[in-house]
Amino acid sequence: MRLSFFIFLCVICLKVLGSCSLESRIQELIDSVDPYCDVGMDIQTLEGKEILSRNNHRSYATASTQKILSTAVALAISKNPEAFEEIDKRFSEKPFITFLYFDPNARKSYLVFGGDPLFKTQDLEFMLREAKTKGLLGKELVLVLAGHSSDSLSHLSPGVPYESLDFCYGATLLPTIIDGNQISFQLSGKASCDQASIELEKTGTFFPVRNQTFLRDRCFEEEIDDSEQIQRRALSFDGDKIHVTGCIPKSTDFKMCIPIPLQHLPIYLKKTVQQVLVKNHLRIPVKISSTYPKNLKALKRIEYSSSSLKKLLEVSLKDSNNLVTDALFEKITKKKAWPRNWVFAGRVLKEHLVRLFEVNFSEGDDIESGSGLSAYNRLTPLTLTNVLRKIYQKFGEEFALLLAEGGVDGTLKDRFKDLAYGKIRAKTGTLRGVTALAGYLYGKSQSPYVMTIVVTGAKAKQKAHRQLIDGIVKILLEELIRDYE
Repeated sequence: MRLSFFIFLCVICLKVLGSCSLESRIQELIDSVDPYCDVGMDIQTLEGKEILSRNNHRSYATASTQKILSTAVALAISKNPEAFEEIDKRFSEKPFITFLYFDPNARKSYLVFGGDPLFKTQDLEFMLREAKTKGLLGKELVLVLAGHSSDSLSHLSPGVPYESLDFCYGATLLPTIIDGNQISFQLSGKASCDQASIELEKTGTFFPVRNQTFLRDRCFEEEIDDSEQIQRRALSFDGDKIHVTGCIPKSTDFKMCIPIPLQHLPIYLKKTVQQVLVKNHLRIPVKISSTYPKNLKALKRIEYSSSSLKKLLEVSLKDSNNLVTDALFEKITKKKAWPRNWVFAGRVLKEHLVRLFEVNFSEGDDIESGSGLSAYNRLTPLTLTNVLRKIYQKFGEEFALLLAEGGVDGTLKDRFKDLAYGKIRAKTGTLRGVTALAGYLYGKSQSPYVMTIVVTGAKAKQKAHRQLIDGIVKILLEELIRDYE
């Protein structure tokens, strides 16, 4: 009896010492990278046993780890769409559908955009050619933009659900053709830090654009080592020139994202459709309408379905696609009696998470977008870890496989290639001053550990904070997982 009790005490002591050793190693790593940064962390077993925590009750901006919430709810809805009266029952097979209706009496065709975030000009071209072949193209083509203004937002324009797009990506949220909404150019580096500007020639920008846009890492073909010299608003566009503030260290090919102002959507869309019609030798007048005939659904039609829900979820999580995630976010947060804006959509998503996964939100937790681009999205590491744990308990590897795998694919393709133990599936998060990672750690057992790590602070480069998180993960896989297995 005494021997058994002694062995039990030894095991407890070893675990305590192991935990201290783990925390010490992590603290040494933090001090070596950026002792001024703020690290929030929560590591749990799948059963909810707390393994390691640090500031886990403090609210942080979630960045793109926010995408976990919308995609989890979308997956749950796809399993039982009948339980959500305002969700199209075909959601699991056809999340977004673009329709072309033909009215034989009025000899008009109506093109109704269904919010497909990946709808391209080639898809539009395919639809128009098919409509011509089937005799469904009338003497006039009406582009239905029902509710494209902030005072009238209907389910027919799910790409424009919100009253404010200030912190998002302009009108690239719109359910229209977006593949032309960028400018590629080369910027030559200078030895001096004089301001530079680039003349725009043959860019094909036939639509009006905002005078200013913002710079995001994904707008570049490659990451610039000296990226601190190119701040978030270092690039601006005045309609003729791209202005660059700061010193560019080398010649680099850029891809600049140009948002389209909401009020210019009809101009952009009409012009694009006209170009596609001319290309296919179809001379049909194009008009914009915010209304449509009441008998529209009874008319003959053809439809173009978006990618499968599984594909959209993979694009959202593995590739961290903001447009796809916010389109899903809008789709799953429709509520007839609620206004269509960021705040109320976030509240609906919270309701879904509580009902589907029994999530207990902290007082400081706030949801204001699906993509995580808003700095107003706030979650504690504890909340996000609990959400991930509940999701895995409900869907298991079906959800985990949608996340990027370290050293294999998605946003983790070039990270964690040299792990000595185990593997990781997780969602990355990057926002100005915020670097995060949330997901699952796999050791030798089948059950993964659940993890959230957030690093904030501007003393070190974001690249350094990303390396800090990678280092913490490696320590966890090397020490903690071996010890607890």
